[in-house]
Amino acid sequence: MSPALKPPTNIDKAALLLKRLAPASLTKILDILGPEHAQRLHAVMAGISKRPDFAILSEQVLQEFRELQQEVRDSVGDSALLTRVQAGVPAPSISPSAAVVSPAPADDASTMSTPVFPADLDNPLLELQATPAAVMSIVLQREPPSVMALVLKQLPPEVTSRVMEQLPPEVRQQTFVLLTGTKQVNPVAVRGVLKTIAQACRAVDPTAAEQGDTRFKDLVNLLQKFEREERIRLIGVLNESDPELAKQIDDLLYDYTDLMRIEDRSVQKILSQLEQRTVALSIKTAPEDLQQKVMKNLSERVRGMLAEEMELLGVVPNAKADPARREIADAIRGQDKEGTLVWLEEA
Repeated sequence: MSPALKPPTNIDKAALLLKRLAPASLTKILDILGPEHAQRLHAVMAGISKRPDFAILSEQVLQEFRELQQEVRDSVGDSALLTRVQAGVPAPSISPSAAVVSPAPADDASTMSTPVFPADLDNPLLELQATPAAVMSIVLQREPPSVMALVLKQLPPEVTSRVMEQLPPEVRQQTFVLLTGTKQVNPVAVRGVLKTIAQACRAVDPTAAEQGDTRFKDLVNLLQKFEREERIRLIGVLNESDPELAKQIDDLLYDYTDLMRIEDRSVQKILSQLEQRTVALSIKTAPEDLQQKVMKNLSERVRGMLAEEMELLGVVPNAKADPARREIADAIRGQDKEGTLVWLEEA
């Protein structure tokens, strides 16, 4: 009676996956891993081919890998980025302990302690932390919000805040909601996404990114000097040639602070369209003159209720104030495009 075969170790599973690669891809990965790891993997790959259960074992490991891919899709959602990440599997930086779905046998602890894929070949997280916020925001906006939130979750809060400030308001709001989620994503997928984003960031010229941000602000300042009809016409012309740019500029064209530039009757109409909590969140940390402008355009009863609401809010971080301020900006935009808004310089 032949002895029972030992269950495959993590290194065995890695070798089985590597054996399915085309020779050119295999050579590239082994070159990245370095001679020590490549030599060890070559030996394991040669030995595992002699196992009598090689064919069955290969299919089992491949099925585990398919299940891992499905787990990634369920956690992050299908996206072009995940397709690119998965196309490069197995990733050079994956360690066996993270890549394998089922645990290794207890008697193989020494094997598990030696990573096949060294984790320190590079560090995409550190690279992204040092990437200019303007650059990262450009790259992240090419991806679905779920991927954007996944990347931002890995970064320190101060870095995440700087990047989110560069995002369009509606994208920022959607991303913030996703950041509050608690769903866990496989670390293999996380590292793959981070590496892909870091690589894409390297292709963006930081100077051009900063200049692009300045260009938007200059265009907005220019448009604000025109009459309403001319502003709308110019945005329409731009929309025909570059819809994405037109939308970005249109989003920046209106801000909650525009209340200071609007005639009181129009301010009263805008405030009547908004919920009290929205107004409270938006002006809690606003400049005092803007708070006073809002308060004087409310009835005494509503003013008292708003003051009480603001008191109950306590400290309001920008992440909560920004969506409320965007609602005010959207209300201003709506009235302006309807032709019912009266700006102070037009009164």
